[in-house]
Amino acid sequence: MLVSLLVAGSFLFTPETKALDTDCFPVLDEKQPQYVVVYGRNMHENIREKNMKKKYDSQLPVWVSGYQRGWMTRIKEEGKYTTIGAAPEAGKLLNGILVEAGPGLINSYDRTEHRMCRTRVDRKAISSMTGQMIPTKGEFWIYITQKASRHQPAGMFPILMSEVDEFLTGCIEQAKQFNLTNFPEQCIDTTDFWSRHWTNDRERPLTGRLVQVKRSKVDDLLSKLKGGLYENVRSE
Repeated sequence: MLVSLLVAGSFLFTPETKALDTDCFPVLDEKQPQYVVVYGRNMHENIREKNMKKKYDSQLPVWVSGYQRGWMTRIKEEGKYTTIGAAPEAGKLLNGILVEAGPGLINSYDRTEHRMCRTRVDRKAISSMTGQMIPTKGEFWIYITQKASRHQPAGMFPILMSEVDEFLTGCIEQAKQFNLTNFPEQCIDTTDFWSRHWTNDRERPLTGRLVQVKRSKVDDLLSKLKGGLYENVRSE
């Protein structure tokens, strides 16, 4: 049984009164359990703890078909860079974790999102990586990058090494918790748009976040990227 990772009132966001765009954030059926696929930085344990002010040990690692994960979300306001996101794409696959969330928390989180939309995922598109059954009842969601914010990395909007560290550290943690040896490599292989537009901000993260990461293990993973992309970044 999935343990709820997101408990109403435990997130840092404060609900606002303005109405949500229901095209971008569909109305929840509050009579049903709500599940969200997490596929980026929030797989990192410390980031989840910081956001939720509580540590949870249960989540379910999953494959999700029909979605492309990649460095595709352009940030213009809090510094200029490209962060990880997802978009519908037939034939694509990504790995992540499935978490249960209260409707109040999802609605509060929706109000903080300016570049993402919450979209419904067909339960049949989700498969367990551990053999544990996907819940049979409930609504399933994933946050995707809005089309207006969907751009590949560019010179003025690079990938940040600090965000790569956070993302892959989360993947490493999931691999250890669930004894899924290949989970980190699968994170890399199912993430598109690795780019030469990539800056090494490890010592002074552009975002200002200071999060413990597994640098040595991340380096080992990135050394396997094709085209020597990471060697160019590491030499900065």
